[in-house]
Amino acid sequence: MEKVIVEICMGTTCFVMGGSGLEEFVDLLDDEEKAQVEVRPSSCVGLCKDREFGKAPYAIVNGVPVSEATVASIACKVRAFIK
Repeated sequence: MEKVIVEICMGTTCFVMGGSGLEEFVDLLDDEEKAQVEVRPSSCVGLCKDREFGKAPYAIVNGVPVSEATVASIACKVRAFIK
């Protein structure tokens, strides 16, 4: 099974808006779920340039943008891809 790829934006805007703590979403996953996830911090995912994607902070889960990302919203999106 391919891993769920989670890119977390660490660009200035996202970092200031709470992106610095988003990697902690893995704490909400059980061990089996954690084994199916790969976290990739990104210097910038470029979504803040287009208002279509909402507001920072951003994450991208398997290519799907998550705006106003929280630890809980990322964990939820990851679980949707795992199940």
